Amino acid sequence: MAKSKNILKTIIVLVAIVAVAIGGYFIFVGADKNAKSVMECNVNPSVQFILNSSDKVVGVNVLNQDGETLVAGTNFEGLSAEEAARLFVKLSTEAGYIDVDTTGTRVDITVYGETSAD
Repeated sequence: MAKSKNILKTIIVLVAIVAVAIGGYFIFVGADKNAKSVMECNVNPSVQFILNSSDKVVGVNVLNQDGETLVAGTNFEGLSAEEAARLFVKLSTEAGYIDVDTTGTRVDITVYGETSAD
């Protein structure tokens, strides 16, 4: 009986330690979901990527129907700004919005932040 109480106490302590460790991770190291800047990619389709202070995508806004079609089913969250822009261009090319055989296609990428440093 005493052994089972000690084992139960040990299990409870271990579970508490794991819970505190997981909670601490999300509080101190977890994903920064606060929007710090916006990167807008335009070819037509047009899409905005909401970036956190680490320049990671935390959200996506589509600006037109072509943008909706282009990003449907694609998860950009957690990608860096550069990775998101590259994926946007790749998807736009695969969908025929960018013709690699011409020199006339233009991709506009604009970044808006709270300050010029952002």
